[in-house]
Amino acid sequence: MNTYTEDLIVLAEPGKEFIMPNGSKISNLLHLYHLVARYGYEYFKDVNLEDIYKWVNDVFDAPILADALRQAEKDVTKVISILYTALTLDFTRQMASSIFGIDYLAYHKVNFDLFFPVPKGKEFILPDGERVYCLAHMFNVINKDFEKYKDTVNPNDIVKWVRDIGGDNRLADALQSANKNLLIFQAILYTAISIDVNGQMNASILGNKFLRE
Repeated sequence: MNTYTEDLIVLAEPGKEFIMPNGSKISNLLHLYHLVARYGYEYFKDVNLEDIYKWVNDVFDAPILADALRQAEKDVTKVISILYTALTLDFTRQMASSIFGIDYLAYHKVNFDLFFPVPKGKEFILPDGERVYCLAHMFNVINKDFEKYKDTVNPNDIVKWVRDIGGDNRLADALQSANKNLLIFQAILYTAISIDVNGQMNASILGNKFLRE
């Protein structure tokens, strides 16, 4: 069993596609998502849905996702939300691994610190006196006025803040790899924030077990 929701976007191996009654093939979970989103369950009226859940479980090694789809009970909105969440989480994990050089999602399970304010007095103070309360706030403030900050903000000062205040050495190491380039720094930070958002979406829609130990 995969530890995380890997391989949801890749095509099923030849011969392992889901075969519809009319002979058409569903090649992967992204394809399934588009069919449900576009046509609803009318498209699957002649299909035994248990066969789809079994396909999700067996071909993509995703029993928790299969069970979540089963529990949605043909509610198209729920099914679309579940598939979208799983696919987005998978894409973000792959993007994060390529940028961070590690399975960052596996390390954090759900990265819970990026949106929560640091204790009073521990804020990061930008060169113009702006106080930053969390990393999501940091990204938004810099992104809003990037031209002003690109020559005045030293990313390594933020790295030290992340390491000292947040205790997140892996994120700090990844941010430090930007080598003082604020644009690359922002891209890495955005990836971490995306993981956090998708982790929270996952927990609320699929339940925490979807990110299983």
